[in-house]
Formats: sequence, C-alpha cells, structure tokens
Amino acid sequence: MSSEIRYPDQPNSRRGGHLVLVHAVSDDRILLHNPSGVGHSADNATLDMSTFERFFAHRGVTLTRPIRAESPGAGRPG
Repeated sequence: MSSEIRYPDQPNSRRGGHLVLVHAVSDDRILLHNPSGVGHSADNATLDMSTFERFFAHRGVTLTRPIRAESPGAGRPG
C-alpha cells in the first residue's frame, strides 16, 4: 500500500510501499489495520473497494493456519 492511504480522501500519486493487515472483506468494503495510519486510518480502518484499489500495488502476503496431521489411531475407539 502507498503510505498516502493514511489520508484516503486525498488524491494519491503512487501505489505500493508498505504492508497493511486486512481483517475482513465484503463485496464493497474492506477492513484493515494500517501501521502507518493516522487516527481513523490506522486501526480497523474501513474503506470502500475503489478507494483501497487506488493505493494497492497488487502485491501481498497470505497467511494461513497450518493443517495438523492426525495422530495414528486418533478418533478410533480403543
């Protein structure tokens, strides 16, 4: 994200720059944590998708929870 996202109501001159943490996405809104945000644009900032898109550089990291392998015999009656 461009650091200019901290002021989403102002025009931006670039995309990309730092990571933000996306908490939730719907069809038209996104909820994120912006570590460089100021006030309302930091923790739990909500943006419409078109505003988010203006700052987004189409790069990112996806984190997933690891899948645990079952132990042999797990879930079987003993």
